[in-house]
Amino acid sequence: MICELLVTSAPRGLQAGRSGFTTVLRTRGIHPDLASRLEAASAYRHLFPQGDPRNPAIFSYTNKPSAIGEFWVLSRIGDAGTDYTGRSNKIAHHIAMQPSDVAAFSNSNPAAVCASLVASGGLMTRWEGEPREAITPPQIHAPASTPTICQLWDSITGDPGWAGVLVERALRREATWIIAPSGVDLLKLFSEALALVSPAQRWQIPFTTYSLRGDEGRWLGTVAGSPEAEAAASQQRTAEIGRAHV
Repeated sequence: MICELLVTSAPRGLQAGRSGFTTVLRTRGIHPDLASRLEAASAYRHLFPQGDPRNPAIFSYTNKPSAIGEFWVLSRIGDAGTDYTGRSNKIAHHIAMQPSDVAAFSNSNPAAVCASLVASGGLMTRWEGEPREAITPPQIHAPASTPTICQLWDSITGDPGWAGVLVERALRREATWIIAPSGVDLLKLFSEALALVSPAQRWQIPFTTYSLRGDEGRWLGTVAGSPEAEAAASQQRTAEIGRAHV
């Protein structure tokens, strides 16, 4: 079953006595171990003051082992302005899928599905109302993903072939840092690149558009000028978007 869990700062959470940064939405019956792992995967760091639209959202597709088996997780984590106490807030919304669920979306790709969920409100950017349990699984639209010339890569780097370079490295299980100027839509870039991968393999490539640890996937996005970008620049596996340098 597909499960969801949302964490943000609230005066009251789902768990009795919990407030502050806590779970306010989860699928009824979600296994406690999976819920705990999703809560732990909700970290965020502001690059700019709270509420500043330049703060990047983290879009990720990661693998999570749990006490009840393996899950693949689509997430959006981002700035949520000011919380009810006047302090900086964030919101983390996760959708966890078992391998059998993922197999049903093989004609799409995880970045395209993530973008579709954001567009439809399936991955929330704000939380309102009381904490609650969802009694039905989240609805997922999986837009078709077919190989084509990577026009967005071409427009940003001057060479659509860089998408293929990232794919080759990912299929060799090599991680690559992607350093992009603020405002570049890495999720769309990743979707274009994943369309080049066979349906049997594209759902086996984890990624994040804004890495905080450097171990969240094969493609590790970061913002130019951030501490992570400065650290990544010294590594051999680095691509700088906008400079056509890999």
